[in-house]
Amino acid sequence: INFAHGEVYMISAYLAAISLALLAYFGIESFPLLMLGTLIFTIIVTAVYGWVI
Repeated sequence: INFAHGEVYMISAYLAAISLALLAYFGIESFPLLMLGTLIFTIIVTAVYGWVI
């Protein structure tokens, strides 16, 4: 087990919570759209973060 990626998982969790809140705040109420938007945003930012570190 490699615990070195724990920070990446935590960043992903925080990004998911923030993006869910922002998308809901801006009026997107469809659950599938919320999940899709959150997934895409989190994947992109986490991939960039993983590439940088």
